[in-house]
Amino acid sequence: MSSFKSFGGAKTETIDAFSKPIVRRRFQATQSQQPVDDLPNVSDDGTKSPEQVFSPPVSIPSNVSSSDSSDNESSPTNLSQGSTASLNKKMEASKIATPPKHLAPKKRSNSAYDFDEDEGEETLKNEVNSEPIQKKMKPQDETEGAKFIPKKEKKLVYQHKWTNDFEDEEEEEPEQPSSSRIRQPILSAQPRKPIYSRQPSTSSNPPLQRGSSARVRNVKDSNEILESGEYDDFKQDVIYILSTLNNKNSSINVKTLSTISLAKKCILPDFRQFLNTEQMAPMLFKSFAEAPQNPLFALTASSVIYLLYRDFNSIKLDFSTLKVIAQLLRIETLGENEEESKKTVNQVWEIFQNYAERQEYRGKKITFDMKKEYLTASNLILEGLVFITARCANDEKLKTELVNLSILQYCVAKVEKMVEQIRQTPFENEDAQRFPLHTLDRCFRILDTASSFHKKNQAFLVSHRSSTLINVLAEFLSLIHEFVPKVSKEMCEKYMNCLSVMANIMINLSHENELCSSKFGQIPGFIVKSLASITHLAPLYAQDKRYDISVLMTSFVVNLVERCNTNRKKLITTPILVCSPDKKIVEEQNALEAIAKLFVHHESNARTTDEDLDNDLAFEEKDLDDEDENGDGDSDDEGTTKDGRLNRKKMENMDQADVFNVLSNVMTKASVHMEDSILASHYGLLIGCLLNQNEEFVDVVKEVMPDKSLSSMAAQLQRFHDFLKVTTGSKPESEATTRSIEKIIDVIERLD
Repeated sequence: MSSFKSFGGAKTETIDAFSKPIVRRRFQATQSQQPVDDLPNVSDDGTKSPEQVFSPPVSIPSNVSSSDSSDNESSPTNLSQGSTASLNKKMEASKIATPPKHLAPKKRSNSAYDFDEDEGEETLKNEVNSEPIQKKMKPQDETEGAKFIPKKEKKLVYQHKWTNDFEDEEEEEPEQPSSSRIRQPILSAQPRKPIYSRQPSTSSNPPLQRGSSARVRNVKDSNEILESGEYDDFKQDVIYILSTLNNKNSSINVKTLSTISLAKKCILPDFRQFLNTEQMAPMLFKSFAEAPQNPLFALTASSVIYLLYRDFNSIKLDFSTLKVIAQLLRIETLGENEEESKKTVNQVWEIFQNYAERQEYRGKKITFDMKKEYLTASNLILEGLVFITARCANDEKLKTELVNLSILQYCVAKVEKMVEQIRQTPFENEDAQRFPLHTLDRCFRILDTASSFHKKNQAFLVSHRSSTLINVLAEFLSLIHEFVPKVSKEMCEKYMNCLSVMANIMINLSHENELCSSKFGQIPGFIVKSLASITHLAPLYAQDKRYDISVLMTSFVVNLVERCNTNRKKLITTPILVCSPDKKIVEEQNALEAIAKLFVHHESNARTTDEDLDNDLAFEEKDLDDEDENGDGDSDDEGTTKDGRLNRKKMENMDQADVFNVLSNVMTKASVHMEDSILASHYGLLIGCLLNQNEEFVDVVKEVMPDKSLSSMAAQLQRFHDFLKVTTGSKPESEATTRSIEKIIDVIERLD
């Protein structure tokens, strides 16, 4: 046996007698051999050295020749140091963790020589870059047991968006295999990366499993989380309030306090939107079923309903809610306990003050004409019904339910009561007239919406309690003519507002209804006062509502005389008060003659304004431009030529303020032209209705006309007819109006 290097001796060059040539592949033949270190010295008696370190068992590649393998089985395996280090380097490059030295069990090797796993690391680098060794596929149960890092299910980790996405996650230590034998891992061609350094693939993401450690993406922003939390708070508050209101053991006082807390939350726009989107308002309204039994509970419930239906995009109304509203509408008192009533009224009044301040702070100034002393459940529900009916003006079912639930009946009775209260109040006591006028305005608006294009409601209101509404409206019109000349300017405006809304109701009731027209005509002096509202009352006392009252009352009088010849004869021969256009002279004139003069006045104004608009909107033609270039055309400082047309060159030199002034003047003239045209058309319709079956009075009208002819009246009505056809289209309700206008045009053309 050749000599060996002892543990304590100096290094000498020795020959490894037990080394065996390594079978190399062709592509490895050109690689330079690594320097071979000396093998450790072993004693002859074969005793174990205390310094001996065992390496893990090495799996021999399958492409080694069979002769070599047989030799290895019969004799101790003599591998070169570079070969063993090469395998160890592959294990390190594959990123597979090996057990620590102090934990790895020491096994006795069959070979006479054991090699340390830390030796020969440089040789592995060359072999990793070489072509990977082909190995047979092992069964799945063997491969899974050979892995050092067992498969673990991922756990879902909640990661805030604002935290560091690059923070490394903690790794759990791999569990030790239960088997005493450590199997060799399957080496891959590419080194494996640790889990925390892998980038997730967007193309093929496996589905998340329960208990996985994947990071949650797309976390909500902070404001979204706050909003979600706020909505959760709203939901919990509503559930808590509902539990109190629906509890049969809760007292009325507790329910009243819960409703007050709910009303305080209804001040917030976000809370109202939450109730609307989550559709929780009907649940709240159903819990108010016991509110009509107690006036204070009814007051707080009415405040909630008013706040929720005040918004433009208000909550949808259902039958159960409308039923509760109809019951609360009749609660007009606050109960017998004055102390509790005063306390509850103060709390509700504070809620409305905070609501008004918050709306004004948001830039939405609201009008809340209710006073503290008039704060009752009935008045609040009446205010809320105005907004409900205005939002649902085209809802036929709602209009029908207003009659079925006796809401219209209550409004008629309320109108009768308020008119009687005004009649008994002296005109000097204006403070006592404010609240009745306000209540009348609210009732009129509800009745107007309920009777608009609804035949059943119109017939009901005409016949209800022997035409009570018709008689009350006629009485209130007489009070307006009596009080308006005597009250202050502020109160006069309130009366004119009520007259404007009342005219809408009378138009709805008398539309194509001969019975209603005859009932109105039977009231003494009613037709005369209706026409005097156009010729005397509106020009003198209605400032902002002059045009509205003139058009509405003229339409109402047209309805009265269109189908009832008795009313036509009464009106033709009746003298009425007429105010001159300059508002200086008030005198009595024949009704037909006065209406003809009004037509001539407004028709001439409309024609003049139309000509002015043509001159203002028309630019210079090409020949005029040539004249200006030659110096023949002159223009004034206002930017118009001698014939009144706009000078284009002058307009180009104007600044923005001057152009704005010119355009505003044009728009003002257009508005005035529209008003005069509409008024002239309505007066022409009234004259045509009066002359129907009364041809002997046609000369009275012709005497007033400038050319002693009715051609200008027919032309004006034809333009009005064309205008309505363009604007209203083919709606069923507008077709009847256009047919009536066509009949009147035929009458005027026949009499001309």
